[in-house]
Amino acid sequence: MTLENQKKVFKFLENDYNPYIRPVSNQSFPVIVDIKLTLYSILSYDEKTGTLSSLINMKLDWQDEFISSGNFTMVENDRIPLPSSLVWSPRIYLFNTATENLVLRTGETKFQTIFLDFNGRMHHTVIGLAVTKCDANSFYYPRDEHKCELMFVGDESQDKIILKNAPAQNGDDTTVFFPDGYWDVSEVTQIMPNLYSRSLLTLSFKISRNSMYPIVNLVIPLACLCMLNSFVFALPESSEERISYSLTMLLALILYLNILADRLPSTGPISLININIVVQFTTSCFVVVLSILSLRMHENEQRNKPVPKSWKVLYRIINSPFCTKYQRNTRVNPKESKENPTTIEELEEECPTGEIVMIEDVSWRELSRYTNKLFFGTTVLLCFVQAVVFFLYIFRVI
Repeated sequence: MTLENQKKVFKFLENDYNPYIRPVSNQSFPVIVDIKLTLYSILSYDEKTGTLSSLINMKLDWQDEFISSGNFTMVENDRIPLPSSLVWSPRIYLFNTATENLVLRTGETKFQTIFLDFNGRMHHTVIGLAVTKCDANSFYYPRDEHKCELMFVGDESQDKIILKNAPAQNGDDTTVFFPDGYWDVSEVTQIMPNLYSRSLLTLSFKISRNSMYPIVNLVIPLACLCMLNSFVFALPESSEERISYSLTMLLALILYLNILADRLPSTGPISLININIVVQFTTSCFVVVLSILSLRMHENEQRNKPVPKSWKVLYRIINSPFCTKYQRNTRVNPKESKENPTTIEELEEECPTGEIVMIEDVSWRELSRYTNKLFFGTTVLLCFVQAVVFFLYIFRVI
C-alpha cells in the first residue's frame, strides 16, 4: 500500500470515523465477531483456592463496514496497523475471573494494534494472563486431573454483538502448549453454549499432574513408613523401646496429615491419599495400644504372676493356626500325659512344630511370643493390602 493511501486511511479515521459507533451501516444489525482462543501455557494452579493462571492468545476478526466504504484503495494482502484507540473494537470480558481484572492482563493496553486488511476486515490479537476459577478434584492425588474452563462474554447483548467460533484453517490448533514440567493439558475444546442473552465462549480443557515427583517424595516414603510401623513387634520387650518407636511412627503420620492439609483443598471429595493416611493413623494407634499390652505381659512375667484363664483361652485361639491339631487335644492335662506317654507322642506327630504346650502350663513368655507373631503378621498384611488398593485406585485400575 502506498504512503498516500495510508495517509488517506488515517485522515478518514480522524475526520469521518467514530470509534464509539458499531461499524455496521444498519445499526439494528449486530456485529459478528469471529473469535479463536489458544492456550499457550499453565503458569500456576492452586488446588487449595481453586485459582488457575494461564497464558491465552485471543484472536478477533470482524468486518468494519465504515472503513470498507472509505475513499481509498488497498492492494491484495495489504495489512495496515492501526492504533486501537482510533477504531471500534469489541470488548470481551472474563466471565469466571478469580480477581478484579475482567480482561486479559497484557501490560500494554494503551499501545495495542489492530490490523486492517484489503477486504476491510479487522484483525486484533491479544496475548495476556487469565486468572480464573477452576474447582479442584483431588480424589486421585497425586495422579489427579482437573477440568477447567475459560469463559469469555461480550460486553453487549447478542442483538448488537455476536461472538462466533472462527472458521478452521489449515494448521490451526486450539492449543500451542508450552509444557511447564508439572501440568499436562489435554482435551482442549472451544464451545459456545449460547445460554445467556450475551454471547458466551468457553475454552474447556483438562489438566493432569506430572505425578512422578509426589509419588517418589510422598507416596513411597508413606508406604515404607507403614511397613516400618509393623516392625515394632520385632523389638524385644526388654529393650523398652517399643513405646517410643510406635509413638514416633504416629507423630510422623500426623506430620503427613499436616502437609496434605496445607496442599489440598478442604472442600470437594476427600483424596485417597488422605484416606490412606487416616487408616494408617488408626492402625498406628492400635499398634501403640498393642505395644503397651505386650509390655504388660513382659512385666507380668518378670513378677511371676499367674496367667488368667481368659488369657489361656486367647492363647489357645492364637496358637491354633500354628498347630491345627492342638485344639482337639486341649483337654489333656499334665497328669494324664505322664500316665499315658503315647498321648504326647501322638500330639508330636500331629503337630509338626514340635511345640506342645498344655493350656495349664501357658506362661506369659509363650503368650507374648505368639501375640507378637499375630500382631506383626496382621499389621504387615493390613499394610500390604492397603498399599495395593491405594495404588490400584490412583492408577485407575479399579
